[in-house]
Amino acid sequence: MRTAQKRNEPVTAATWFWANKRYDAGDICEQEVIKIDYSLSPREFYDEHIIPGMLRTLKRALNDLERGIKRQIKQIDKYSSYD
Repeated sequence: MRTAQKRNEPVTAATWFWANKRYDAGDICEQEVIKIDYSLSPREFYDEHIIPGMLRTLKRALNDLERGIKRQIKQIDKYSSYD
């Protein structure tokens, strides 16, 4: 999220990845796009928006896995903003 804020991007995402050899680079398991609220400090934004988004997406992913649905979306490097 801090990377997105430093770049003045309008959105970031709460994202769960399938692990691979690189940091935040595996296929996407679950994701929720979140509009960045620049009126909040990075810590406030993280606490108020990112953490709840991560919990919602984790719940969706686990519920789907329990039903036998394994979402695996290839991450497109040119759209990713990991450093």
